[in-house]
Amino acid sequence: MEELNQYICYLDDSDKKMIDERVAEKGIENYLSQQLIYLDCSRIINGMRMMQTIGYPYQREITSYLYALQTKAGNDFDFDKEWFDKLIKQHHANIEYEKINPPVWYGGKKAKDKWLKDNNKLPRRRKVKEQFLSGMGKEISNVERLKRLSAEFGNLTFKLNPTKKYE
Repeated sequence: MEELNQYICYLDDSDKKMIDERVAEKGIENYLSQQLIYLDCSRIINGMRMMQTIGYPYQREITSYLYALQTKAGNDFDFDKEWFDKLIKQHHANIEYEKINPPVWYGGKKAKDKWLKDNNKLPRRRKVKEQFLSGMGKEISNVERLKRLSAEFGNLTFKLNPTKKYE
C-alpha cells in the first residue's frame, strides 16, 4: 500500500456518492474491472495516451478504486486481496510501460519541480506547434494577432456622461 500513497487524493462527498451509484449500477466486480481498464497507461485512442502516472486523473482513478474496494467489498478478505493485487499488478505494468515510453508533461514549471522533488524522474515535454490563422492574404500567428489587437485597443478610452435628473 505504501507504493500507492503518493497516488491517493481527496474524494469529496459528491465523488463518493457518484462511485457508490456506479457500483450499485454495475456491481463491484464490473466497476473494479472497468477502473483497471481506465488505469491502463498503455491504452492509446486516436493517437493519444488516455492515462499517465504523473497526472491527477491517475490519482483520482486509483483513489476511486480503493474507495470502492474498501467500502463496497464488505469483509471478504480474499476478495479484497485479489482485487488489490490486480491493482498493484496494473500499477507495476504502468511504471514499466513509462520506463520505455516516458509520460508527456503538460503542467507548468512549478508543478514539474514538485513532481521531480517527489519522484526524482524527468518527464517528457510536449512539443507545441505555433498555430496560424488566415488573415488578409497572408498567414499570421496567434501570438502576432494578439500583439496587434492589444496595440490597437491599448489606447482606447471611454467617456461616460451622467444622465440628467428630471424633477
